[in-house]
Amino acid sequence: MAMDKQSQPLVTVCVANFNGATLLPSGSSLIEECIDSVLGQQLDQGVEILVYDDASEDRSRDIIKQRYSSTVTLIEGTQNVGYCSANNIMASQASGKYLLLLNNDAALRPGALEAFAKQAAKDPEAILSLEQYQSSTLELIDAGMGLDILAVPYPLKDHNPEKLVTVIGACLWVEQAYFCSSGGFPPWLESIGEDLFLCLSARSVGRSVSIAQGSSYLHHSGFSFGGGKADQTGTTSFRRRFLSERNRLSILLIFFPAVSIAPLTLAFLLSWVAEAILLSLVHQSFKPVTKIYYPAMRELIKLAPKIYRQRQLSRAENVQSARDFFARLTFMPAKLRFLLTHGLPRLSG
Repeated sequence: MAMDKQSQPLVTVCVANFNGATLLPSGSSLIEECIDSVLGQQLDQGVEILVYDDASEDRSRDIIKQRYSSTVTLIEGTQNVGYCSANNIMASQASGKYLLLLNNDAALRPGALEAFAKQAAKDPEAILSLEQYQSSTLELIDAGMGLDILAVPYPLKDHNPEKLVTVIGACLWVEQAYFCSSGGFPPWLESIGEDLFLCLSARSVGRSVSIAQGSSYLHHSGFSFGGGKADQTGTTSFRRRFLSERNRLSILLIFFPAVSIAPLTLAFLLSWVAEAILLSLVHQSFKPVTKIYYPAMRELIKLAPKIYRQRQLSRAENVQSARDFFARLTFMPAKLRFLLTHGLPRLSG
């Protein structure tokens, strides 16, 4: 693979790292497994690797400097700025025509960059990802994500372009010029839902979102949040759930057609009331209220001006009809599907 930093690369792989020195059963650290998976790719076009270390408290920086000084450009953050801002910083410094935003707990399988490059040659403006597999079990996590009427993503287990709305940000390919000109990820999202934000934004201006065929990636799903996502293990943290609820309603208010905003917001808030009561009863604690739903509402009120401005910008450039928007969505609540399949989520932290 061409790794010459002086040549114009096709893609810049951007890895936002925080405490990636955690050892895996293989003996490698998270960040080593991630970077090695990129270095092991076969691609004729140039590849640049940027790692933004988000003020890690472990040996991440030492590992990168000792092992990858000739192949990786390390950006050392002086304070923790969060996932969205870290990726925005790397995108602004990237030389590649495309960005591949790759989590530090994800690893590309052989042929991944080639699969991206082939699909990008067919559809240069598309946002792309690959099939995602759980690292520990090799179980398929998703082949893209659908979306329900309350902005809850759900995994697609087979290739279904008509239902695919978004892709997971753990491994996301996007045109660098578009990402930067559109503003990248809103820093106030922090993390959780930034991929949905980007994909809905892209679709609103006529860009496509799809899964590149021919390879996949492995993911220690949810590792950076201290536990797997609820759709994989049934366990999630209060922090993850808070961010998920706050950000999903924010995204609904920004991108959903105007005619649907009032009824769907009401339905969203009623679902919060029902969830807060149910989870508080099950956990015999008011923590679901005090750590998830109350702070989510409080933050949404504070963020209202930013959400309004973002909606104004989005609607000004929108070329997607309400009919086309809703055609991909399912009216079956994804949370209800999860409840019937896995039961109530276990909250921790």
